[in-house]
Amino acid sequence: KRMVWFFNFGNILIYLLAAGVISSIWFIPETIKNGPYFLLEFLRYQVGLFSQNVAGHQQPFYYHTLVLLIGCFPVSIIAIAGWRHNEFYTYRENLFRTTMQCLFWVVLILFSIVKTKIVHYSSLCWLPLTFMGAYGIESINHHVHKFKWYYKISIIVLGYILSGLFIAFPLLMAYNKSFILSLIGDEFSKQNFMTEVSWGFGDAVPGIIMAGVITVFIYHLYKGRSIITFGGLLMGNALVIWMLSISFTGKIEQHTQGSAITFFESLKGKDCYIFNAGYKSYAPYFYAETKPLKYMDRLNILNESYFKQKAKNSYLELSDDEKSELDDKQKEWLMKGNIDKDVYFICKVNDREDLPQASNLKLLEEKGGFAMYVRKR
Repeated sequence: KRMVWFFNFGNILIYLLAAGVISSIWFIPETIKNGPYFLLEFLRYQVGLFSQNVAGHQQPFYYHTLVLLIGCFPVSIIAIAGWRHNEFYTYRENLFRTTMQCLFWVVLILFSIVKTKIVHYSSLCWLPLTFMGAYGIESINHHVHKFKWYYKISIIVLGYILSGLFIAFPLLMAYNKSFILSLIGDEFSKQNFMTEVSWGFGDAVPGIIMAGVITVFIYHLYKGRSIITFGGLLMGNALVIWMLSISFTGKIEQHTQGSAITFFESLKGKDCYIFNAGYKSYAPYFYAETKPLKYMDRLNILNESYFKQKAKNSYLELSDDEKSELDDKQKEWLMKGNIDKDVYFICKVNDREDLPQASNLKLLEEKGGFAMYVRKR
């Protein structure tokens, strides 16, 4: 508001009270039960996300800008076209617009600075971005804003590029996979896409429909029918997204982690140890239905001995360095120690650590970018 004071001290107190009461529903019982550990760890983890690359998710500063521009197409471009303030709306409506813009910029700038970048970190931008798109469409429909030629060209060009990719990718995967593989330099990703998945011409239909949607957009744009122009574009885009979620999502999942999930599911119900070497994953807990360690399990005895050595009561009290040290001790014992259960290891083909050199490990399978080993009791 350019330093115009539009709330008072009472408003601030109401806000802080509401935020405090709602968050305390969780924080107070948690602190009473477990002490301040969770709150302190939460703050420490946020500092870690902000200051360093966590779990290999480092991307350039402009990462989230591209994610929003392409991932929220075409609303992202329409929102830019209608970003300017106008007096067509009431003070309260424009005040809500200001709030949405504050939300957008705070989220985008904050997570652009944060070194750990994952797609969904900027997902809170989707709400204000969509609002600004609606604000822009309404302003254009009432001739308050002009939908300038460079915004039109941006939608058309980006729309045809995306539709071309949605057509080309499944067809190349079906009929000329070697071309896709030649574009991938990373061995793990290359083996991901070497996995046999049934792509076909039907998977290119969403791209064909998207090309049709953009063509219809151009036609109505030429005719000057703004409501039909935007309505058709957005409804057509919703249809394309729905079709992509059916034809693309499951098959991409099969490429990227299908082999690992199949492996974990094969271990469901087995009384064994499962160890991820070189990378972290929650997948074994869900797909293999991994159970908590029993009191007399030798791996549990190793853990308890380490906690006692560090004067800690549980894993939760360990520092990051201590957790890493314990992880190394677990791996060494599972590879060389006197185990009481079969041990299954899984790693990425481009980061096997020292598993291949272990003579007592047997390579079970190498598929989809993952290598699976077993050590029998």
